[in-house]
Amino acid sequence: MTKSKSTKDDLDAKVNDFLSLTEADFKDAKRDPQASYKSIADARFTKRPLDELTIKTEKTNMDGRYIKHMAFAVKDAKAALKTYQDYLGVAQDAEVHDYEKSRNRVAIFNVGDVEYQLCQSLDEGGRFDTWIKDRGYEGLHHICYAVPNIDEALEEAQAKGATLKECAACKVKGSHVHPEGWVAFLDQEAGGIELELMQVYTPEELEEYKSVKGI
Repeated sequence: MTKSKSTKDDLDAKVNDFLSLTEADFKDAKRDPQASYKSIADARFTKRPLDELTIKTEKTNMDGRYIKHMAFAVKDAKAALKTYQDYLGVAQDAEVHDYEKSRNRVAIFNVGDVEYQLCQSLDEGGRFDTWIKDRGYEGLHHICYAVPNIDEALEEAQAKGATLKECAACKVKGSHVHPEGWVAFLDQEAGGIELELMQVYTPEELEEYKSVKGI
């Protein structure tokens, strides 16, 4: 079927409008580039405000799941941090904390919307020290995924064969309180990567559990 001239003109106008987007149009863009482009394009084409159409990827990705943080086992957190700063120009505002409960030193910073944790054991034989020695290299230790309901997520994962792993800091298997939410760990059955699930606290819950310390 041949498109009418008016339809073609409308499409050309929309394409030209999209191509005229500037850097400022993307200031509210989120982690998913396709979602961001779609949101901005919809706002332009429908003349609706961008904030009404922007897709909140933190809440909608994977049915409410998104990456909360990625944790890397390193021999020296401060040295690893400097490499990120020097090579990539990121993490200039990173924070380095020592956690007595788990005996870890952790450099924390964000790349985009994803939190990076560079994790060093303070003692020989610690969680990350052992991981490095077992493999002979530093690397990605675990990924933490935020989930809407941790009990449902764990039930679903275990029903499909997942194995609960003990939290190294708290010595607990299954869901339990952490500084930022209820967490649980799954064994290294996803390509050799340990998985952490977290139901992030609401502001009220965060206040209730603010006494919880350590990673």
